[in-house]
Amino acid sequence: MESFPALGLGPLPGVDELAALQRRGVRHLVNVSGRPADALHDARRLDPFSVHDFLFPDAFAAGSTLAWPDFLRDWGRPVRDSVDTLAALLHTGQRVHCFCHQGRSRSAVVAVAALMRAWELDVVESLGLVRAKNPRARFTPRARACLDWLQQEDPSDEPLLERT
Repeated sequence: MESFPALGLGPLPGVDELAALQRRGVRHLVNVSGRPADALHDARRLDPFSVHDFLFPDAFAAGSTLAWPDFLRDWGRPVRDSVDTLAALLHTGQRVHCFCHQGRSRSAVVAVAALMRAWELDVVESLGLVRAKNPRARFTPRARACLDWLQQEDPSDEPLLERT
């Protein structure tokens, strides 16, 4: 995807993947896997990166049993913060890799919302870009509900960040 070459998406990166990300010039990891990155990897492997951990359960996957109002109450803030962080990194041209446990739902929702906020894209455009980056990305009804909720949280119709 030429429009957003600085965005990588996927599952938890392994040791070889971390090395490949570093070689590609990725300097930021946005972790929405539900576990801190330093619990997943030796700190020395994470040293080349600025790690942004946002810990929340996967309420977007098909079959999730988390009650939606409870999820928003308990986990809405880290979801918003992850979107804001990724949007800001993309807006400033940083090379960033966003990941969740399986690379299909949390990272996809965060990336779609971040693209919408950073670049004033609609859901269809953002989803197309995310699916081009990660064809395994899922976009469930709960994912759409989360995007709707995020838009209600910032109802100004203005992009979070202005395009430069």
